[in-house]
Amino acid sequence: MLASRLDSSYKYRPTGPQASKLVVHDWEKDTVYLIQLPRAGVIPSLSPHCLKLETWLRFAGIPYQNVSNEFKHTSARGQVPFIELNGRQIADATVAIEELTKIFHIQSETDFDAEDQSKMCAYQSMIDNGLLWTYFYYLSINNNHEATPDGVIDHFTGFRKFLYKNWNVGQHRRRIKSKCMAQGIGRFAPYEVEKIAKKELSALSVLLGKKNFLMGKTPTALDASAFATLCQFYYLPLNKDIKNYIDENNQNLVDFIRRIRDLYWSDWSECTSKLSLKTKPKPRMASDSSEELANDGHPTEPE
Repeated sequence: MLASRLDSSYKYRPTGPQASKLVVHDWEKDTVYLIQLPRAGVIPSLSPHCLKLETWLRFAGIPYQNVSNEFKHTSARGQVPFIELNGRQIADATVAIEELTKIFHIQSETDFDAEDQSKMCAYQSMIDNGLLWTYFYYLSINNNHEATPDGVIDHFTGFRKFLYKNWNVGQHRRRIKSKCMAQGIGRFAPYEVEKIAKKELSALSVLLGKKNFLMGKTPTALDASAFATLCQFYYLPLNKDIKNYIDENNQNLVDFIRRIRDLYWSDWSECTSKLSLKTKPKPRMASDSSEELANDGHPTEPE
């Protein structure tokens, strides 16, 4: 049972300074609530952080309930996504994964020696401080897809739809641009960022090699990060040259995306077509993974 997996040292705190800031007030004990952005039309989330955290929860097999932030709720740190568990708020995605790993004793995140843990730290830094920022750079140039059926425009009607398309999208773009300038990548020319993105993708491809996942046969938070970031480039109309580069030069990354989507996101089409946070992946049998991975590492083509 879920309760049996909880760390006995984890304190049950129904009240406290964060209690008044909870999104889910009538929460149930030991239930993980994932507060994230509403679904998009072509990808489960326009936020790589939201997609990372939800994908990891599926990797870890932790039951959770999705809760829409309704484009307004953020954590006490001003971030999305975040977790609520037993009256406690846990933000951000990386911190939530670290906390839940301890609480639920997720061995797939801890069964590594010091050398492998160092590699994971370096790989994670490459994704977070390199590839992810090239994504934000392209988003700071053109994020108009957010206000199309591929994005989240279908969550709005009437004046709110007009406001989102003509004000909020531009406001978001300017906010991302400001962050890119502060980070430094915003000061680069587009051709320079494209070179950086391709270099990072090639490096990630080499690190993955012929393995099913970055650290071997079992997916970890590192794979969730890579998957969430790669999906933004692969499914969103950010930069055709980068998408083509992945297809033509990094076939193992394409296979990686397909593999995780097929194994852990069997409800991908349903959740995007219905814009629903309530869909669930089909239960997987132990044989599902072996059959999928035995097929030369080429699961079915993503839509």
